[in-house]
Amino acid sequence: MAQEWVNLLEVIYSESDFWEMDTSMISRLEEATEYDEEHIEELLDNLQKQGLIKRDMEEIILTERGFEFISEKKTHEEQMLTQRLLLVFVTALSLATLVETVIKLG
Repeated sequence: MAQEWVNLLEVIYSESDFWEMDTSMISRLEEATEYDEEHIEELLDNLQKQGLIKRDMEEIILTERGFEFISEKKTHEEQMLTQRLLLVFVTALSLATLVETVIKLG
């Protein structure tokens, strides 16, 4: 669920500081996220309950807490990616050392 929230928040953020609440907005969210209208409405309701967006009949606004949520998730993703890359590097280094040792012994 958190990843879906991030996806929707990023689309809201990238499109505009606020959105006119009309069918074109829902259509753009559908296109950008590939979620259906019912799922988008459910996600928007959840985001509003969590205080990540402000929403009324005319607009949707990403709150400061929404910005922080995106930043935290992105930072976590970057940390995980860094850890994976480090693991790949260490594994490759270990394999290279093993191959070098085998060649010397061989």
